[in-house]
Amino acid sequence: MTSSHVVRTPTKTPTKIYFPRANDYCRCCNENVKINGYSQLNLFTENNRDFLRRFRLVVNVKVENNSKISQVLCKKCYRAVLRYENVLSQSEELQEFRNNYKEVNRDVGELTRRKRCAKDSPCKSPRTARTPSSPATKTFERVRNPKSQRKIISTTNDSAEGDEEAVFVGQPRNASPTEVRIYYPSGLVKKIISAEIDASIVRQICSQEYNGVINSVWKHPELKTKIIDKIYVEINKESSALCSTKDPSILRKTKASDLIEFSDSTCEEELKGKAPILYGCLYNVASDYTKKENERKKARLAAPISLATSILVKQRCPQMSAIAYRFALGVLWDSGAKKKGYVRANHWGISVSHTCTLEKLDEMGFNFDEAVKTWKCELEKNHLINEALEQVAEYVDAKDKEQIPVGCQTTDVSCLSLTFPQTSTNDQNVLCSDVDGQSTNSDLLDMEDFLNDYTEYRESTKDLKSPENDVNCFLINKCGYSESLVDIFNNFVHSQGLEVSTLSKKDVSLLKSSQLANRPKTYQILGDNLDKFVRPKHMSSNNQNKSIHWFAMNAVQDRATMKSTDIKQQQQRPILSVENSEFLPSTEDNNQLLQNFILLVARILVKRVPDFQCLKRTVVKHIPHEFSNEMKRKSVQVPLGILFKNENLNDEMIEILEHVHSHYVPTKMVRTEDGELEPEVAESIFFGGDQLTEERARNCKDARADADTEYDRLEGVKSKHEDWHSIRLIYQILYDILYKPSSATDQGTMCSNMNITNNVNAKTNNVLDNFNYCKEFVDIETEAYLVAATMTHFEMKSIDDTFVPDAIRSAPKKEQQHWFHGEVKSILEKHVMKRQSEDYDKMAKEVDNLNRPKQRPTFPCSECGIIYVYEKCWDNHLRDVHNIVLSDARSNSKSKNPKKSKKTEVKQDYVYNYACVRLSLGMLIHNFNDAVKEGDGARILLCWKYMLLLFKAHGHTKYSLAALQLLANTKAMLSPEKAHSLIWNRTVNNKGSAGINISLDLRMEHIIHLKKEMLGNLGANLHEPAAVRCSKAIKGVQDLFSSIDSNLNVRHPSGRHTVTRSEAGFLTIVNELHSKAEVFVENCVEGREHHAFPKFNRSPLTKYTLNCI
Repeated sequence: MTSSHVVRTPTKTPTKIYFPRANDYCRCCNENVKINGYSQLNLFTENNRDFLRRFRLVVNVKVENNSKISQVLCKKCYRAVLRYENVLSQSEELQEFRNNYKEVNRDVGELTRRKRCAKDSPCKSPRTARTPSSPATKTFERVRNPKSQRKIISTTNDSAEGDEEAVFVGQPRNASPTEVRIYYPSGLVKKIISAEIDASIVRQICSQEYNGVINSVWKHPELKTKIIDKIYVEINKESSALCSTKDPSILRKTKASDLIEFSDSTCEEELKGKAPILYGCLYNVASDYTKKENERKKARLAAPISLATSILVKQRCPQMSAIAYRFALGVLWDSGAKKKGYVRANHWGISVSHTCTLEKLDEMGFNFDEAVKTWKCELEKNHLINEALEQVAEYVDAKDKEQIPVGCQTTDVSCLSLTFPQTSTNDQNVLCSDVDGQSTNSDLLDMEDFLNDYTEYRESTKDLKSPENDVNCFLINKCGYSESLVDIFNNFVHSQGLEVSTLSKKDVSLLKSSQLANRPKTYQILGDNLDKFVRPKHMSSNNQNKSIHWFAMNAVQDRATMKSTDIKQQQQRPILSVENSEFLPSTEDNNQLLQNFILLVARILVKRVPDFQCLKRTVVKHIPHEFSNEMKRKSVQVPLGILFKNENLNDEMIEILEHVHSHYVPTKMVRTEDGELEPEVAESIFFGGDQLTEERARNCKDARADADTEYDRLEGVKSKHEDWHSIRLIYQILYDILYKPSSATDQGTMCSNMNITNNVNAKTNNVLDNFNYCKEFVDIETEAYLVAATMTHFEMKSIDDTFVPDAIRSAPKKEQQHWFHGEVKSILEKHVMKRQSEDYDKMAKEVDNLNRPKQRPTFPCSECGIIYVYEKCWDNHLRDVHNIVLSDARSNSKSKNPKKSKKTEVKQDYVYNYACVRLSLGMLIHNFNDAVKEGDGARILLCWKYMLLLFKAHGHTKYSLAALQLLANTKAMLSPEKAHSLIWNRTVNNKGSAGINISLDLRMEHIIHLKKEMLGNLGANLHEPAAVRCSKAIKGVQDLFSSIDSNLNVRHPSGRHTVTRSEAGFLTIVNELHSKAEVFVENCVEGREHHAFPKFNRSPLTKYTLNCI
């Protein structure tokens, strides 16, 4: 067996080439500090500026920074400099001591008694005090010696005699004690400091090294204890001041409004000002003092520091519980914690008790509808002032114009020469002869009758001329206004800088204009049913399952107001004067819809197609409308709690309307014929909800239609239908038309696209119960259909192809927009709008023809011209009178049965028809959703016109009736002001920004969901008082939650899927539609069709017949 070993090549160490520099050598001894490994000190750095001064003093030459001369000293030379500096300082001190030495002969008898105390201390009897001279003041710096540090300590006093100076030259710390000399007014006192730690403190104080003083003091066992005790005392004082009621802390303010406005940063600033030591302790516990924290991290420390302070201070003063209330409501109550959780948190000091939490909820719910009642009072006041202005206008007009008796009229007699007879003084009438046209006695009697009538009229109208009966008396006596109402009117007039007693027609006109310009905003009430099924933990005969049906409401202030200068309260026109074709889409409506589609499609294509990114600046992100600025503002909302009524029962629904009518409808008091005051509707408000709520409210109003007054007929409430439930039904109609589970093998259909994207949640026939899943898929698929149509239009093979002309890429914005919108218009006209416009125009014409009165056919006689209505009479007339027989010829013509021509079936591309219908319905839904986001009421109303036909064609009669009623109200049945409000105030903005509006009934669904969560947290304690507490406090609780989340930087997920998350499914659908199915490549010859959708019609209104209108 042979052995072998491996010979390794020895490792070679490379030779380093060394190039010395000037700073590698010591400036004094010229030794190479780098090779010898000495520590070094750079003379010219910022930290060594003091040592450079000492070095210049020792070497006694001018030391400058020169790049050719070394800048460093070795450690050996550094110590030598310190040693020689000490020698120099001692020589100077010796010379100074010699100069101050003097020999003085003193007589002992001349010495006087001197008190050992300060010169300003009180004494019993006046004495002659000596005034010693002050010694020369001199400060010595510390000499740093690495081996044995020595200090020169100087203590000076203004009362010391002469120029003497008490000086102690320090010895090594382990060698000898330290001596301190203090000059008091009574003389010199010497003190020997034996303890080294005390001596170090004295030396560091004299050299003004305060960091060293602090460190030495902290090492001193007795001083450290005293300092800690002093810190405790100061923290105790700060805590007492923080809990004081003279200047209440923010932690003491526990009202509901104060809890909402509470800020952790404000609490932190208060701690910095009132308790700096306590704040410093907490801050350094929460953060590393030695590290520099950024501003964001410092801001995050405000919340934990405030919470820690609250927990600690609450033990001293239980009233300091603002954060404890916020924690109890924002964490424990919101999460449905049990009472044990409240008890534990209360004992920890984090939270208040469960009882205090409920009391705070009651406080938050107190006057929960105060804002709505304030809106109501403002509208009532506005209505009162308007009526008073009308009355005052009539009063001023009657006061200014000449009073004419009833039945008489004025005549211009200036052109006549009239003479009147003279009467005797004995009251006897003188008869005048009727000579030369003079007035007769009968004329005089007529004149006397006229004067008597005029005198009686003046007596009846003397109240108008009486100076003591001014405008206020007129309003009280003649119009029946109370003094409080008159005061309101007077305050309004005075606010405009006018006086009531001097009002003129011009002043009244100005007041009317001002009142119209400053008209308060109206509001509306939203309602919806709150249904909840409660299962008891232990069921018994008395404790069964409960099916709760309550009613929740929400008030929203209108943001858009009518800008007209003349607001009429009458309806616009009779409903019978409206043509039926006005409820259908017209040519103008189709053009407007096309313009909206162009802007929306351009936005989608820029987002989805890479080559369109160069046209990004041409996109209109928010389609403008008349009230775009108003719709950006945050809506003012007031939840109105829960009514324990079931809207499905007519009597309880009437009670709901009566509650709204009595609490929130603006009213006025009217005096009846019996002299009693009864309420009357001053202004009506809208009451909105879903289709069921609107129908129930309308039926209940119809049941009260036979009442005597508007108030009893509930005329102050006008029911209306909201939008979100309607658009949900459009999604359902889209599924009914285009989705079948059997179409999974048909490429390009909805079911096939769901399969290839593995979207199982969207595969359902019940869209209303799975709305969010279906909505997400429909929106993505609509964008995929648009991109597929665009790729077919530009003959693209892949979505990443480039096709935009180079001239357009570098063109100005307007030219790019013109080209881009033109191409999009061509795509839409080909696949959507052309056929749709033709169908709707044809439908409008046929409706007009059907609405024309029917004319019965007539049969005129060709011989004598007599017209007969019935054909048989006409035949008899021709046969009997004119011997003309037509029955045989007619019977022969009827007996002949001509062969019916067979209609040639036109082949269609039914796959293309399916894609066009899918695209048109998807764009209608997309336009409606975008209109709601922008708060564009006119665009929403336009979509309702198209939705009316879809509802009717697919059997949703109640929703089609709701659409018809909405259009009728806006066109005829409501006043212009109410119609304007119905159109433009259909959305709500929760945050205050552009493009984030939602429908009013969707906001109501959010409130219902929140209330159900609150009621669910009650568990077995779900009963009416607890439900009332939760429902009334919901506004304050929501504001408190928003405040807490804002302070803690808690962000709520928006719920929207980003483009990145849906990009894979989108691209898969685009590839399926464009490359595989080729849905937009129209091929009429082959007659291709989907197996699940044979002979698919191009129009979505296939089931619709014109006779249904």
